[in-house]
Amino acid sequence: TLFVQAGLVGENPGRYLGSGNLNFLSILLFVLCIFFGFASNVVSHALSFNSRISVYRAYSNALIVFLVIDLMVRLLMFDPSQGLLYGIKHGIFYYDSNFTGVLILSSIFFFDYLKRIDVFEIGNVKKILLILLLLGTFSRAAIAAYLLAAIFIKFKDRLKVIYIALLLTVVFLGFELLMGYMAGDDILDYDGSFRSKFYILSLLIDLYPSLPIFLKLFGVGLGNAEQYLGIFAHNIIVTFVLEFGLFAALGVMAMLFILHHLYRGLFSYTTLPIAIVGFSLFSAYMPFYFVYIGVLARESQYVRGAS
Repeated sequence: TLFVQAGLVGENPGRYLGSGNLNFLSILLFVLCIFFGFASNVVSHALSFNSRISVYRAYSNALIVFLVIDLMVRLLMFDPSQGLLYGIKHGIFYYDSNFTGVLILSSIFFFDYLKRIDVFEIGNVKKILLILLLLGTFSRAAIAAYLLAAIFIKFKDRLKVIYIALLLTVVFLGFELLMGYMAGDDILDYDGSFRSKFYILSLLIDLYPSLPIFLKLFGVGLGNAEQYLGIFAHNIIVTFVLEFGLFAALGVMAMLFILHHLYRGLFSYTTLPIAIVGFSLFSAYMPFYFVYIGVLARESQYVRGAS
């Protein structure tokens, strides 16, 4: 597909125009994630409805057990010298609990969508457990993304004008904070993690005009922002603009647009939460995101066929 081709081509000009030691693994992992998404859809078609329900039930149980173990490990590895907020973030399954938060965030909305289309209901106890485990990650970005996406899904048909106004307000405030940061204001000094997001964006703004047109179109390649900015991309804007480049970014967005046009409602439950959290933390390697889309697309087809 177009975005895979553009992503692979994006590695090549970066090889000659970058600073060396480029990352080729990230694009391969990204393609692998997409393969998992298509494979999950194919496998779902091969399973009977009752078999899929059994899989969802077993998966929800296994997921909660895994997440509880992850939380216990992080508590055992607690480093008081880093304070409560950061001392509990490191584990053995994920280097940073923010990634655990993104997994839980996607999983909650995955099960919510299955409930919405009357395929499978995880139950209130498991839903509450997942929310508590999300809070236990101390990932402010994932928690905020859950709240914002849940509110949007709840009221999207009633308060469209208000949401548009809120979105414009958030964009405006974000722009003002970024401009203030670049001007040397200290409003973000209280939070190093929050401040770093604006720092990365400011580096991108400074770098982008000097990039060759080649790299603007094809990108520097996934995982290679560090070679140009001196720091990892971390957020979805830098990943799409710098690493993907114009062609690959448009390709990815086109694929998601087509999927969500075919299966209406998927966007709010899959891509919206990831897009929100992506402004603070984004990784191209999220197999669960693509698997969830593949599975939910299958169930959407099943429900439409049954009706």
